Parts: sequence; structure tokens; C-alpha cells
Amino acid sequence: VGDAVVGLAIDPGPLATALDARGTTLIHGDVRDEQLGFAPDGRVVLLDWGLATRANPAIDLAWYLMHCAWRIRATHDELVEDFRALRDDTVALELGLLSGLVMYGWILGHSAVVHTDPAERSWARGELEWWVPRARAGLERL
Repeated sequence: VGDAVVGLAIDPGPLATALDARGTTLIHGDVRDEQLGFAPDGRVVLLDWGLATRANPAIDLAWYLMHCAWRIRATHDELVEDFRALRDDTVALELGLLSGLVMYGWILGHSAVVHTDPAERSWARGELEWWVPRARAGLERL
């Protein structure tokens, strides 16, 4: 999937068009743990809306998976199922997960191959084992 992901990083138009066709809404654009809070009634509060935009919500999921999933006690698959419970659109989900590798696959590739710490290389390879099949599914949707 590497060449296709690089191609989409250079020209994300086809992916953006396909995601837009699945529906858009206001997304946060930078969902990560330091942007999350909880109201006294248990509602989740998102802080710092400086990167908010109109897009498919699967992009926020992919962003969160890339930035924060490793910091919590839930697997990527559990987080995807939580998202699917809110918005069950397999096509958008597959395209959104492809967007995750387009946005941040470079850091996984760098860490898997170049990083000097063997633990970091192992972690990145494990991440790529999860992301690559999902990116392949997204590419098939394009």
C-alpha cells in the first residue's frame, strides 16, 4: 500500500472526494487526550477547536487512533467498534482509516525502519500490521 498512500499524500483529492460523498459534519480536527475533558454529568467535552472543519467524522477517528490509541486501555478494534456503534458506515470507516495512514503513516514507517530503539521499531511494526490491511480496504473502496 506504500506507493498508493504516498500518492494520496501528494494528491488527497480522490480520498477527500470519496469521504465527502459519505457525508460530512463539523469535526474537531485534533482529537487527542489533552483536548478531551469530562463534564460533571459524564459528557465528553472537546477543547481547542482551532482546527475544526467540515469533513467525514471517520477522519477524527483515524486521527485519534494515530495520536492517542496507544495511551489508553482499549484496542484499536474496540475504538473502531465504539465509533461504528455511533455511525455504522463501513465505506466511510474504511476510507477514514486509509486517511490515517495517509496523514501519519510516515511516522510509523520511520519508526519501524530507522528508529534506533528496538522497542520503538517493534511497536511501529505492530501498528503497521494493524493499519496496512485497513488502508488496503480503503484503497479498494477508491
